[in-house]
Amino acid sequence: MQLDPEVLSELRRRLAASRLVPDDGGGWERGTPRAWLAGLLADWQRFDTAAFQARLDRLAHFRAVVDGQAIHLVHERGRGPAPLPLPLTHGWPGSFCEYLDILPLLTDPGAHGGDPDDAFTVVVPSLPGFGFSGPPPAGGLTGDAVARLWHRLMSDGLGCPRYVAHGSDLGAGITARLARAHPGAVAGIHLATPGLVAPPRPWSLAEEAHFAQVDAWTGEEGGYAHVHSTKPATLGAALHDSPAGLGAWIGEKITAWSSTTPDGQPAFPGTCCWRR
Repeated sequence: MQLDPEVLSELRRRLAASRLVPDDGGGWERGTPRAWLAGLLADWQRFDTAAFQARLDRLAHFRAVVDGQAIHLVHERGRGPAPLPLPLTHGWPGSFCEYLDILPLLTDPGAHGGDPDDAFTVVVPSLPGFGFSGPPPAGGLTGDAVARLWHRLMSDGLGCPRYVAHGSDLGAGITARLARAHPGAVAGIHLATPGLVAPPRPWSLAEEAHFAQVDAWTGEEGGYAHVHSTKPATLGAALHDSPAGLGAWIGEKITAWSSTTPDGQPAFPGTCCWRR
């Protein structure tokens, strides 16, 4: 899959011409700080797209059309006596690139100190509307609908009658639905950051405390999800048109949800612009 040079050129132009809101003197409590965003946009302009393209070129990319939906996927075959098929489903904000570092560990464990018997043949599809996949149909797609697409892709497209699956965030919900809908095909699942529905009452004291924390978090941090689910077209117009807006919207969530170092900073590589 090739990054479009004209799109990259337009992106660089838009980044250089970004109009940032005045600094209101507040911190992260009011959203993305101006100084942080300015640093992020400067990093973005320095991003080595050629090196990233070279990394993408080392992967086996495919494009499938399932029930009229165009789906991009990476399909890396396992190196072992009987590699187990494994679809990995990303979430928001994310893409198939979430799994680039782990791919060689899963497909070739023998080369990384593991047992070749544990090898997987890994399939990493891009959710509709993400990455190199086509846009979803008008009205969007439910998790159940995407799970149906994934099963068709694995069984009819790739010829895998039996497989295991992993998902994170939105992908966790899709993966859980995949297992419930196709128990004869899905041998097991692994979920990261799944959303758990509250069980029927009565609740234990621990459950009461947990769901009180959930309610508090939703009130303070869940506004993004409410907007996504109620007025996606309004927000989408801004995010599609403005790289600065996209960087502020996604960057704030990634930073807020990241693990932290002992001094309270996000625990992933970056320059000073990532500091909270």
